[in-house]
Amino acid sequence: MAASALLLGCALKVCPANAATAETYLAHARAARLSLDRGWGAPGDDWTGINAWQRFVIVDILADDVRLSKDRAELKRLRRAVVNRQGLDGNDDDLWAALAALNVRALTHDDALLAFAEQTFNRITGQYWDQVCGGGLWWDHARTYKNAITNVLALAAAAQLYAATGKPGYLDWARREDQWISASGMINARGLLNDGLNDRCANNGGPTFTYNQGVYIGALTALSEATADPAYRLRAQAVAEAAVRWLSTPDGLLIEPGGAPTAQDVQIFKGVFIRQLGRLVAVMPDDPRRRALAAYLRHNADQVWRARGAGDRFSADWSGTATLQGAAPQAAAVALFDAAAEASPAP
Repeated sequence: MAASALLLGCALKVCPANAATAETYLAHARAARLSLDRGWGAPGDDWTGINAWQRFVIVDILADDVRLSKDRAELKRLRRAVVNRQGLDGNDDDLWAALAALNVRALTHDDALLAFAEQTFNRITGQYWDQVCGGGLWWDHARTYKNAITNVLALAAAAQLYAATGKPGYLDWARREDQWISASGMINARGLLNDGLNDRCANNGGPTFTYNQGVYIGALTALSEATADPAYRLRAQAVAEAAVRWLSTPDGLLIEPGGAPTAQDVQIFKGVFIRQLGRLVAVMPDDPRRRALAAYLRHNADQVWRARGAGDRFSADWSGTATLQGAAPQAAAVALFDAAAEASPAP
């Protein structure tokens, strides 16, 4: 494994040690967060220019920022935003809302948020899991597509619900989802999740979007922590290393398959991935594999910080070759700097 970790880091040109501390990256995250509020903060409980499901990714990212920075000024907005469920459409949207509720509940101890998450998870698994393709959840209410994101979100929700409640039924669901995803055929020869299954229940060859890999990494990490079983974490590490290898530019910057993320939905995908990679690195033992992934996080954070625009605004294209600004890429930058902070030494 040491050789593969060396290849992972050095092939992406991120071998040199980075002297920046966690405090530096937290300061970058704060600058990005303040710019997010100035540029795209809507009155009350939302952000402008986003799709409804992205509200809950932003809530998740900012909840992590509160946890790491200890700055609770944003909590009032998060409390309001997490209960604004307007515009949601599909099981994946509802699962994003459930996960955000769990993460805000961890900060506020508001059991109404836990109740919402349980009700949402139980409704979706009760109504949309069937034996088509041997199991799995349908993405949409019309039952036309079984895809990666809906099922890895359900795996993440089940693991977090088990951790929050201790109810064995959630652990059963997590294991059921994990087994189905592993056997579904959605994981390709590179070790990455394609987008979903076709009408013959085979891998559809769809894009290996970063957010699919990120949610899967986070779900396996959460399941490892909830069960104290390192085997899940080792699998998360393997997915992370595959993503870094196959979803990076020659200069070692995270990229979406297909190039610049011009579609609105895609502009927050890298934030989802990088947030979960940071959580994984935070619980890995200090070994060459961890050091390579930590260096990757810091390298991306340093490059994105240098490429920032006026007013600490950030592009969805982390290479700096396009100007794709908005609330979604701005939140993704917050996630990146916070992840780099978790992967860096204390001052």
